[in-house]
Amino acid sequence: MAGTSSNKDYLIKEGQFVYYYENGNKKTVSNYIKSRPSGKQYKWYENGQTKSEIQYPENQKETSSDSKVNQFWNTENVQTVIDGNGDYEDLNDGFFEGGKIKNGFHDGIWKGRSKKPNYTYVESYENNKLISGTSIDSSNTEHTYKTVYQAPVPKKGMKNFYSYIGRTMRIPKVARNTVYGKIYLTFVIETDGSIVEVKIIRGLGYGLDEEATRVLNNYKEWIPGITRGIPVRVLYSLPITIAK
Repeated sequence: MAGTSSNKDYLIKEGQFVYYYENGNKKTVSNYIKSRPSGKQYKWYENGQTKSEIQYPENQKETSSDSKVNQFWNTENVQTVIDGNGDYEDLNDGFFEGGKIKNGFHDGIWKGRSKKPNYTYVESYENNKLISGTSIDSSNTEHTYKTVYQAPVPKKGMKNFYSYIGRTMRIPKVARNTVYGKIYLTFVIETDGSIVEVKIIRGLGYGLDEEATRVLNNYKEWIPGITRGIPVRVLYSLPITIAK
């Protein structure tokens, strides 16, 4: 991909980003505001054939990333969605979804399947609102839901989580009153709500990185991310500031 980040330490997408297939053909052209898609997004198949035109909200204060399907072509180069209306069926990176598009949005019954995590689902939409959904996971367990995705959150809230970090993190003597800045790291919220796989992306040294890792590993009270009623592992990024 090629594009611009508003932060040099970790990626915050701003402006146009172009994604490419390994053969050099364009895959996606999309605009971003603070890493959120904004405006029209264009996609192509690997052979260079046009795939879709998708519209995202352009208001940078908009918290929703609901998208409208304006145009869509299947792999046989047949346009099945015209000016926001028609049939949509797409298989992309092990994920399939299909159903009716009305005025740019999901309508009626939609079906899909995913390879990772492994599940199938059936959803009912009305005026782009999800009325109900049922998924079946890899162990053949059925889940019902009314929200496609819920992000992981600390059980006691983000304020409590940040308070815990400030309360618990001990600054090593060698760094006390001499080392300042931000530690950039990632970690995974497991399906049971625990924190695993803490990785320092850019550290400060002097024992601070190890201390940040210890503090995070000891905080286990998260509500896991949920996709279509199924708990899923979610990669999370976080800067920890060592202030003067």
